[in-house]
Amino acid sequence: MFQGKLDLPESERHCECGKRMHVNSHPDITLRHLCFGGDLSCLRFPHIQLRCSNCGAVKEQFISFKAPGHMITDALYQYTRDLLALQTYINKQVAEITGLGKNPHGWMPAAALAQIIHEVSQDDAILLEAVLHSLNTIDEIYPEAKERIAFTNLIEKAIDLAAEDMDDLDAIHQLGEGWVGDEALAIAVYCVLKYSGDIDNALIAAVNHNGDSDSTGAITGNIIGAQGGFSGIPAKYTEKLELRDLIIEVADDLWHDCRISEYGSERDPVWEQKYIEMTYGKRP
Repeated sequence: MFQGKLDLPESERHCECGKRMHVNSHPDITLRHLCFGGDLSCLRFPHIQLRCSNCGAVKEQFISFKAPGHMITDALYQYTRDLLALQTYINKQVAEITGLGKNPHGWMPAAALAQIIHEVSQDDAILLEAVLHSLNTIDEIYPEAKERIAFTNLIEKAIDLAAEDMDDLDAIHQLGEGWVGDEALAIAVYCVLKYSGDIDNALIAAVNHNGDSDSTGAITGNIIGAQGGFSGIPAKYTEKLELRDLIIEVADDLWHDCRISEYGSERDPVWEQKYIEMTYGKRP
């Protein structure tokens, strides 16, 4: 982990209205970087957020070496693209070479989320129990992961905060901003537990904060949707949903599962056409 800080040029402090902006907050940000000797490396530094007291405009400090749309450095992004362009390695091998497949802040919350969604999609499932069971699952499958305790503590903190009578924004900021998987899942867990059975307020809380709100909103929607099913989602969210029929079809496929296994001989021709060959429904 390399830690430091970025300079803030005076030119970035000026608002379009002509006034000088002031520092509103400076949360730490972590970017994945190139591996050194097979070990992961990260860059961590305060990320300044500016606000104009005159017109209320806000903007974030520009990071020249960050890959657009990703929480990795541009150097790691380009290296990954170069490896993929060789067409010599499969995606799994590229993930191992670059270290992108070794990030516990990604695969640990992903495993927990999969467990939560699987459990809440069953009849009579209790959301809190599903979350607690997911932590037990993490303990069982990743007993040696040093990040496991910190992840468990963060999810347990989300559970505790959901039971408190406090402002959602204050609670969410105690969990992070959602730019990494464990924080994003923790924020979603807080929202679904705080507003259990209230999809509107759960989603409102999930998307109204200063972090990666589209991701936290999506995860919150994943859990709520799995728990209540399609009929439990208010019509205002589904009536004019773009690609509605396609989304329903994919959801049905996921629910009924697929027999294809990486380690077995079973095959499902329809799934192969839909999700591997991309030829399903196409005319010859």
